[in-house]
Amino acid sequence: MIRPLRALPAVLLAGVALTACGGGGDESAAYCDQVEAFADAAQDLDAEQASTYAEEVQKVVDEAPDGIVDAWTTLQEGFAAVADGDVEGVDADAIQEATDSIEQNVKDDCDLDLNELG
Repeated sequence: MIRPLRALPAVLLAGVALTACGGGGDESAAYCDQVEAFADAAQDLDAEQASTYAEEVQKVVDEAPDGIVDAWTTLQEGFAAVADGDVEGVDADAIQEATDSIEQNVKDDCDLDLNELG
């Protein structure tokens, strides 16, 4: 289970906890594997480690398929802004839209439901 990240905007949390990956094809498998690795790493992080979250999300960005890479990039930029102390610079609506897209994509491509957090 992921520890609460009270210092981060709540909308940044939607993509934090995942538990397994499925999907098809080498590209999809690499993406799902990286999403799973991000979830594993995120379990050991707390709110003061936003820069580490940003780094971990960047690894997912690097593997993300074209159709979802922009959403992951938006999430990564949100964590990076928080890490830089620029919470006001975070576009909560864009983050929410991105996390909604990520939830659906990960469910479709990786057989994961982000609402079923351990």
